[in-house]
Amino acid sequence: MRTWVLALAGAAVWAQNLPLRAPTAESVTGGRITGVVLRDSDGAPLSRARVVLRPLEAGAPTLGAAADDKGVFELRNIPRGAYSLTAQRDGYLETSVFVRGILRMPPRFFIDSGQVISQATFRLKPWATLAGKVRFNDGDPAVGVPVQLYREYHLRGRHGFTAVRSAMTDDQGDYRIYGLAPGSYYVAAVYEKAPSTREYQDQPSVDDSRREIPSNTYATTFYPDTLKLDEAVPIHAGPGSEIGGINLFLQAVRKASIRGRVTDGVTGLAMSTATIFLERVDAGNTGTLPLPVRAEFDKDSNFTIREVTPGSYQVWADGTDEGRRVIGRTFLTVADQDVGDVSLLALPARDVKGVFRIEGSPNPPDARSNSALRVTLEPRSERGAIAEANPRNTAAQFTVTLMPEETYDVFVRNLPDNFYVSAVRVNGTDVRALGLAGSVGDSVPFEIVLDSRGGRLDGRVFGPNGDVWSGASMVLIPDSPADHLQSYRETAADEYGIFQIAGIPPGNYTLVAWLDDPPCDVYDPNGLDGCRTTGMAVTVGVSSQQRIAFNVKVLRAQ
Repeated sequence: MRTWVLALAGAAVWAQNLPLRAPTAESVTGGRITGVVLRDSDGAPLSRARVVLRPLEAGAPTLGAAADDKGVFELRNIPRGAYSLTAQRDGYLETSVFVRGILRMPPRFFIDSGQVISQATFRLKPWATLAGKVRFNDGDPAVGVPVQLYREYHLRGRHGFTAVRSAMTDDQGDYRIYGLAPGSYYVAAVYEKAPSTREYQDQPSVDDSRREIPSNTYATTFYPDTLKLDEAVPIHAGPGSEIGGINLFLQAVRKASIRGRVTDGVTGLAMSTATIFLERVDAGNTGTLPLPVRAEFDKDSNFTIREVTPGSYQVWADGTDEGRRVIGRTFLTVADQDVGDVSLLALPARDVKGVFRIEGSPNPPDARSNSALRVTLEPRSERGAIAEANPRNTAAQFTVTLMPEETYDVFVRNLPDNFYVSAVRVNGTDVRALGLAGSVGDSVPFEIVLDSRGGRLDGRVFGPNGDVWSGASMVLIPDSPADHLQSYRETAADEYGIFQIAGIPPGNYTLVAWLDDPPCDVYDPNGLDGCRTTGMAVTVGVSSQQRIAFNVKVLRAQ
């Protein structure tokens, strides 16, 4: 207890010394910010760094200042208001993290008339670069070919790939991409023809009988020289790393066509107005990467997608029929031959009923405290929409509208402190690991089981050097995370580094904190090593209460 009293007393002294409220005598009208920009690795000053103060309210100007040869900057005549402050320099990553003394300033802060914020310190980390060559299989340089970097992401039950950086090859086929944050990247030379339009149409080669001749062309190639997303290998970039030799060779391949039909699952009629989407899928058929394709429908309502390279895909049909959204999908593998007779059954959304079941307490949560309950069902695909319900209390049955081709993860927001979701049951089976299928039967409602015996963590977070991590982002990651998405807990430390997490399901966890970027993809069940290295193992018991001091460990360069 004495340690906590001293800590709070120190925080109070710091708060008194922070000039966030009272103006100083040296200011007449506007506020002022002074500070320094340093290199993170050794604390050397960074001249030519630029510091930008951005208003969070309309009407105030954006102000900028350059650091001098000692890294010192000053912003003057700042109008009263709320702001964010960032620093950037060529060769370094932009950041909004800065400290005063041993405490980090919040990302948003208020400046009063005449107020002075002094000794603001930024520490910039160097960016990474990635370079290589793109050539055709005969050795000639591939000129003017886009090179795209993708990052894999996990967000609760959703898994996909998103484009983050790109560059164009020069006249020698060389490319160089800079400004990269630490992390893993998938590299692809995106050699794709634009789809035919009314203004421009490619004419295929034909034989003497005027029959179309299959031709070879070049296709998007992932590092290391594969056409398939599920065979791509990521490149890891550390802070300041210069990675060269990431070379790609474009291979001539025969592209295929995908032909099929979309059927309305209610009327049984063919649909020619549905939008067709094509997405690459990874080895587990969970991670997706959308492709820019254009499907053509013929007079018989059959669709064709042309110029598809070998690989694994999922095809979506999304449309409306009499004002209803209908959707269907299928998985398929494309080799070097056309794929025909693809059948997509497009089904409408349907209402599904749910109920709550309370365990661990003879009494349900107080109706006054759970009046704002929110049931959220998040789809695992990028095509789906979030389904929500706001039941009056845990005794009320509720209805959500689900797409039959979707799988959903179920979450409940605004529960009382000690309650948590302990199961999501369909006909007595817990489906949290597999997800709730949108095609779940409607004869019996699915159950959300709530338990009142959650644990609680109170604590304070410190960096590797013992400094208080004010405003740190924090996540409590459960063991076997893919099966327990509802057990994740996210919070943020306050300006004194103090945090509180309640309603934690009993079990084993890793507590992790960060200032800029998380040390791992916290929702990737196979990529948690960085979080386990820097984090703290925590065991939560039934109705337990713990007070901890969390000292974040250093993540060593990989």
